Amino acid sequence: MTPRGLSPSAGAPRTKRLPFLFFLFVLVPAVPLAWLAMKAVYGSREPVAAEINALLAHVGERAVRILTRPVLDCEPEFSRRIRPGLSLDLVPAAVAASRSACPYVTDVFILDRRLRPLYPFREPAERTGDILFGARPDERIAGYSRAMRAGSAQEFVAGDPGAALREYRTAAQEAGNPQTRAIALLSEARCNLKTGNFAEAFDRYREILAQAGEGVSYHGLSLRLLAMTGAADAARRAGNTAEAAERFFGILRGLAAGELAGSVHEAAFYASMIADLRGEFAAAGGAGAPAPARFDAALREWDVTKRAALAMEQLRERFGPDLRRVAEEGAGGYRVLSRTIGGEETLAACGAVALEGQAEPAALVAVFDARGLRERMRDILRDAVASEPDVNLTLSDAEGNAFAGCGDPGNDSPHVLTRSLAPVFPAWRLRLAYRKDGLLYELAARERRTRTVYSSLLLLIILMGLSLTYWLVTKDSELARLKSEFVSRVSHELRTPLSTIRAVGEMLEMGAVSSREKEKEYFTFITSEGQRLSRLIDNVLDFSRIGAGKRAYTLRPADLGKTVASTVRAFRQYVQPEGIEVVYEADPVIPRVLADEDAVSQALLNLLDNAVKFSPGEKGVRVELRRRLGEVLIRVSDRGIGIAPGDLEKIFFQFYRVDEGRKVARKGAGIGLSIVKHIAEAHGGRVEVESDLGGGSVFAIVIPVPVEPAE
Repeated sequence: MTPRGLSPSAGAPRTKRLPFLFFLFVLVPAVPLAWLAMKAVYGSREPVAAEINALLAHVGERAVRILTRPVLDCEPEFSRRIRPGLSLDLVPAAVAASRSACPYVTDVFILDRRLRPLYPFREPAERTGDILFGARPDERIAGYSRAMRAGSAQEFVAGDPGAALREYRTAAQEAGNPQTRAIALLSEARCNLKTGNFAEAFDRYREILAQAGEGVSYHGLSLRLLAMTGAADAARRAGNTAEAAERFFGILRGLAAGELAGSVHEAAFYASMIADLRGEFAAAGGAGAPAPARFDAALREWDVTKRAALAMEQLRERFGPDLRRVAEEGAGGYRVLSRTIGGEETLAACGAVALEGQAEPAALVAVFDARGLRERMRDILRDAVASEPDVNLTLSDAEGNAFAGCGDPGNDSPHVLTRSLAPVFPAWRLRLAYRKDGLLYELAARERRTRTVYSSLLLLIILMGLSLTYWLVTKDSELARLKSEFVSRVSHELRTPLSTIRAVGEMLEMGAVSSREKEKEYFTFITSEGQRLSRLIDNVLDFSRIGAGKRAYTLRPADLGKTVASTVRAFRQYVQPEGIEVVYEADPVIPRVLADEDAVSQALLNLLDNAVKFSPGEKGVRVELRRRLGEVLIRVSDRGIGIAPGDLEKIFFQFYRVDEGRKVARKGAGIGLSIVKHIAEAHGGRVEVESDLGGGSVFAIVIPVPVEPAE
């Protein structure tokens, strides 16, 4: 007997329908779909879309021009102020003028090809901390060397500045060049200050200023700046407050102009000292002393220079390779550099400039006020959207973060254009998107929707036709294969035991049995095989009724304890000749459930039969009847081959048999577990399974307990 849907004629009508369905749902819709595709690929561009793109390009050019104008307008004036051939002495005034010409330039500095600062502050050409600096070899063993060492010992070891002063005077007379003499005079002036000879100290500092050249550093401090500060301090200690104030004010102005000191840190030391003395000068007053307002203005100028110098150090770290490349390449216009660190963007324009007295081009760097530029561009975009309300604009920095825009980005259409703000800000991007509610887009969207609907409908019909054709072909092939396998299995299951029973019966009929025990063994074999054939036939009949929807169950209050016990007892007698042990355990109290006892017994027998078939080694089976919250479980455990995880969901399909089972088990129809599942679900329950490959399996039939106890 074959299940419903597996008859030989079942696939014939569908097979005859296949050509017609393929023609109707695949070939016919493919013709207009191909025509639409050819038109989309080779046809002319949509006129409305072309108008939108042209409008975006026009708006983009105008917006870029307006956005870059604040910086472009500054470039001619900036280039005029800091022109080629400018002397380093005139750089401070030129930088101050260029800052006023371009309000978006905050800091300006100049570096040589090795990225050493030329402005503000110029690193010293010579550095020393040795009192014998600049001395000739013969002077190191002559009077100058002896006197300087003796004076240092008297001043710093013996604590006798008077004795040290005499030695330093001797060293100044023995010095053979301006550098060594200036160092000796510096030490002599210091001792005069310690001994209270302020006038003589003042004269020594003035003499140093007349002899010491630029670019000499002594103990990390500019030798010339040391002398200037010492002279001002000597005048202050001598009581000449006005002259001291004027001298300190001149030093502060020089520091604010980026001069005198060799680094911003050295300049900051002197500027801090002068700021501390400002109150003393203001209190003393006096004719000729600078007014406090002039000191305040100079201090503000110093703050600007200090910030620029510190920014220069940071910029050298961030843009070192780019700055060096600009200085090496020479003239060629300005290049904008952008770098974002810690969420803060640094913008700088870098170009090469030839300065007087410099053999190689230097790198001139102007740092922009990025925040001020962003605010200005926000205002520009706000004005731009008023003139073109159908376009949304968004401006993004080098990191891709939008910082300015106008319109509603959520209303963007697919018509998008991106423009760079090069050459002024090459890393910034302006995104232009036409609005969905714009007039031109509405016209384009209407035509596009029409084509999309037609194409989608035709494609859907073709896909449905292909899917239907594939499903019919696959179904027919699968049904034919399952029918063949099912018939072959059932035929084999029936033929093999019948042949064996007939052979044993013929032996008994001919009296070929040697003993009574052997005869009893043959009768037992016939009974066992007959029972197996009966179960197979019952399964096939039940499967046929299930497939036809005619399998009915009589559910009534039942004592599963008796049903399970009698089924286990009968199966134990059936497998006893094979030496198979069947262990049964049950909870003391099992509630009554609504069940068809014959169907439950059949399901349990199928599980027991599978447990024996798939346990080729140790044939031990365990049956448990347990009570769980609101449920009753009939659990069957074995120590067989187990089931792979990938097969757990498939074993309840009709005709499915796992690969391992095909190797070790007897032939079967492959419908036992599908019948067990159907019986469990007909009782409102389910089948649970736990298994490890090679570690045995546990199947459980779960039947719910009624809320109201059965009468």
